[in-house]
Amino acid sequence: MKSLILSLFLVFSTLGWSQTEQVTRFHSEIKIDTSALITVSEDIDIISAGNIFKRGIVRYLPMHKTDSLGNKLAMNYEILSVFKDNNIVSYHTEKNNDNLVIYVGDKNSFIPNGEHSYTIVYRAENTLGFFSDFDELYWNVNGFGWDFAINEVSANVYLPNNAEPIQVKCYTGRAGSTASNCTSTQKDDHVHISSTQIGKNQNLTIAVGFEKGIVNEPPPPPPPSFLETYGLFILALLFFLGLGAYYLITWQKHGIDPPKPTVYPLFEAPENLSPASVGILHKENYWSDLITSSIVSLATKGYLKIEENTNKALFGLVTSRTFNLLKLKEPNDSLPLEELEIMNNLFATNSNKTLNGTYDSELKKVVDKYQSSINKKHKKLINEGNNYKFVILPAILIIIFMAIGIFLGFKTNSLDIQQFIYGAISIFPFIFIGFIFTSRLWSLKWIFIIVCVVAVGLFIVYMMKNPLTKDNLNLYSLFGFLTFGAISLGAYIKLIKRPSEEKLRIQSLIEGFKMYLTTAETKQLQHFNPPEVTPEVFEKFLPYAIALEADDVWGYKFQEFLDKSTLDKTAYQAGWYSGSSFNALKFGHSLNSNLSNSLSASSTPPSSSSSGSGGGGFSGGGGGGGGGGGW
Repeated sequence: MKSLILSLFLVFSTLGWSQTEQVTRFHSEIKIDTSALITVSEDIDIISAGNIFKRGIVRYLPMHKTDSLGNKLAMNYEILSVFKDNNIVSYHTEKNNDNLVIYVGDKNSFIPNGEHSYTIVYRAENTLGFFSDFDELYWNVNGFGWDFAINEVSANVYLPNNAEPIQVKCYTGRAGSTASNCTSTQKDDHVHISSTQIGKNQNLTIAVGFEKGIVNEPPPPPPPSFLETYGLFILALLFFLGLGAYYLITWQKHGIDPPKPTVYPLFEAPENLSPASVGILHKENYWSDLITSSIVSLATKGYLKIEENTNKALFGLVTSRTFNLLKLKEPNDSLPLEELEIMNNLFATNSNKTLNGTYDSELKKVVDKYQSSINKKHKKLINEGNNYKFVILPAILIIIFMAIGIFLGFKTNSLDIQQFIYGAISIFPFIFIGFIFTSRLWSLKWIFIIVCVVAVGLFIVYMMKNPLTKDNLNLYSLFGFLTFGAISLGAYIKLIKRPSEEKLRIQSLIEGFKMYLTTAETKQLQHFNPPEVTPEVFEKFLPYAIALEADDVWGYKFQEFLDKSTLDKTAYQAGWYSGSSFNALKFGHSLNSNLSNSLSASSTPPSSSSSGSGGGGFSGGGGGGGGGGGW
């Protein structure tokens, strides 16, 4: 019983500590020097429970501020000393997201639970504001980056030579707040400002104005040079003109297509090509329907039989299908290479293969080998004339420009990390548009429209947040050229392709064959004396119709023949298939869809983010601040 009580005591003690883990006090001693430097000593008292404060505290100090003239100034810091509980403690610093991050403590040791006091002493420059009638310290004491309330935040400000301030203001709350839940008191040699109402992610901002001449005003920063202001814009313009000239010259010399042959209806598979060969040469890429067309082709030739079984569950609301592929005879060398590999690999150990939608690693190997075989068979003809070698130079130039732009942007302080990230997000849809130019998605116009709308919307939002000015011309030049580069490179990859005359000849024959398969109105082809779509013709060309995505129209043509003939429409049944009752209109399309889905499911592995002291200021308007936490 005693041990149980002791255990409960320890548990609730731990919970109590975790609930009270907090910063109890944040006090800053700020001494202004006549040289315009300030020395800041921050006392930060915490209660630790090992959840947030494990090794010590973290302090974030912003590395840039904007002065009254809109100039972006570097906030340079010199860490003088760091203490924990009045003892010197180890620390290290990092630069992250435009902040100097101070990690106080040892990464290999944890602090005990309880109360601790930390002191960070540092010197900072470019913190004062200089106006026509007075000078000012406009300073964020604790910063917004604390994820919990602070019981008390205060600051003592010491002016040089015991000078007295002429105006004092303070602001509290979240960024932009003009609330003044704080008090200021003039002491003998300093101004004391404090607040006890600093909530989570809130800050105390102080603004202390004093007479001019007390502090030696440093010379204003030199204005940016012509190259600093316009250099990236000029570079982007030169790259733009250079790429445009390169695109035009190389396209005229290597990218203009030869004339396409005239397409006429063709009533036989061109060049004795297999169904899969016809399909991949037509689309110039592989997709899952090709292996289905090869399996159906093998079935119509008598090498295998397709058995389709339908299973219903939940009172017929859920339907699942299982396919059995039965080997009927041994393959021979008369088969196309990819069909021969299907027979050898699919029935390597058994004459029966079941497709039930459950992942089958052996079937995946069959599909992978098939895809490799059909791609290899026609790779040379498909890729002939792609001219990808001409894409290398513009791609390298775009990468070089991006590297130069990012380097110069950060070096001249015309680009910060937040602008870079938001700008990169804004141009990502334009990069995707460039990808659409080069892919099958180009045929899906609605995707292109959606991406364009998103891209333009993001760009408008970015423009509203960052209106175009001389100061951010480099930023717009960087992202503007990268946007142009992404879209133009995608279009160039498509336009520089120059198919060979042989490929155009074969593709025109395939187009003529597809014209026969997809022309639903027989009268349109009567002039060319097409053969009747008898059961033999229907079965012979069904694999080609699947490979050319014409299985639905081909079924319609067969149904049209049956309607006109004297054959018993219910008597026909393909000998190589058993399953649901035959329907000429739906048979080919249904078989293709169901078998392709079953093959895909069975071969896919399962899947395993202004002045502040004179009024008109606000919380967060000054320098300093940042935030902190534990680590």
